[in-house]
Amino acid sequence: ALYKFQERAIRLGSSGKNVVIVAPTGTGKTEAFIIPALIRCIKIKKTENTFRPPYILIVYPTKALARDQLQKLFDYARIFGLKIAVLDGDTPYRKRKEITLNPPDILLTNFDMINYHLGKRTTLGSLFTHSRIIIIDELHEYSGAFGTHVYYIIKRLKRYSKDNDSLQFIMASATISNPGEFASQLVDDDVTVVIEKGRKSPLHVLYIYCLDQIQHALA
Repeated sequence: ALYKFQERAIRLGSSGKNVVIVAPTGTGKTEAFIIPALIRCIKIKKTENTFRPPYILIVYPTKALARDQLQKLFDYARIFGLKIAVLDGDTPYRKRKEITLNPPDILLTNFDMINYHLGKRTTLGSLFTHSRIIIIDELHEYSGAFGTHVYYIIKRLKRYSKDNDSLQFIMASATISNPGEFASQLVDDDVTVVIEKGRKSPLHVLYIYCLDQIQHALA
């Protein structure tokens, strides 16, 4: 069964709302942001023939974080019958050409790639402007000068998009104290906050103080 915060995130996200999800590590944030995006992607493919893939951009601040979630994201995309591909600095030329000629439904990337290809007006850059849903994980990373940089990349994406009103943002973080304010300023739009505050069962901590010799106790 889904957790309450996952149910709420899926309901809001699949209806097209901008959402920021805040939940501790290991509680299922990935399901909370990917499932509503995939539901909407299927609806867009069936009913809105004017849009072209990729319909979803999943953006991580680093390649390592993206690769950490890669298998799970590929598994969910396969369940929903959607194609997913990775575009980052490690993507070989052959794969980039394949993405250009046959764009996937979902593109996993980072803001550095988006910035570079939008600025150079490459064919890959034009793919980013097709997106209808942008998922931003590890939201807390986009603060300070880096956050300002990303803010203007997002503004460019919104400007290049065919229909700015339909560009949806689904964001997630485990460690952010002011999610509503932070997320709405980053994407320059209204955002609904979904918070999971704690564990599903109590956490019991047992402290053991050794009165014997440490070597004897370890043995």
